[in-house]
Amino acid sequence: MAVITRHAKRRMHERTGVTKGIADRFVLKVLREGIKHEDAKGELSEWMNREYLRYRTANNMRYYAGKLYIFTGEKLITVLNASPEMEANLPQMIEATAYEQYSKSRIRKELKKKAKDELDERQRMEEEIRTALQTCVERNHFPIAIMSVRHIKPHVIRISYISDSTVNDWWKYSYLQDYVKEYFGVGAYLTKVKDREGRYVLLKEWNSIKQTR
Repeated sequence: MAVITRHAKRRMHERTGVTKGIADRFVLKVLREGIKHEDAKGELSEWMNREYLRYRTANNMRYYAGKLYIFTGEKLITVLNASPEMEANLPQMIEATAYEQYSKSRIRKELKKKAKDELDERQRMEEEIRTALQTCVERNHFPIAIMSVRHIKPHVIRISYISDSTVNDWWKYSYLQDYVKEYFGVGAYLTKVKDREGRYVLLKEWNSIKQTR
């Protein structure tokens, strides 16, 4: 019979909505139907590896319904959230036979749609912010080009940019962080783009590349 620590019950309720009354039955379902470490590959396997190294005793993990359940034997010690990208791309991260069995459950189909909707919304927001930032710098004639905007946390983005300086000059453009926070309600980090040799790409080089495309 599975045992659930007090911490795990609290995390499970916070992150899945499962109440104490059904927690025991739900955890048994996770143990029975969840994806085992041995059946994971790619990013999911790497995540499980990291959590094993973190806890050392996490010898019986399960991935189930967008969460990673960390067990020691049959004792549940915590529950972690997966990213929407991982849930949306799950077929590529599980051995074929194991995925076929896992995907038969109704909850899996519901979560796949939810994960795709969340991913689509994040990508739509990223493109909206990137377009708004590029319009802002062009209108004000700032020597900078916005290359990409990507979420690194649910409410934090990374802005990748190119300028005309050979040094890391992100602090010159901190106003972009304020702009994003004011108009989109998210935090932001600025990252200057480098080439394969680790050299900062210059704006004139980027403009030259665009003209030859």
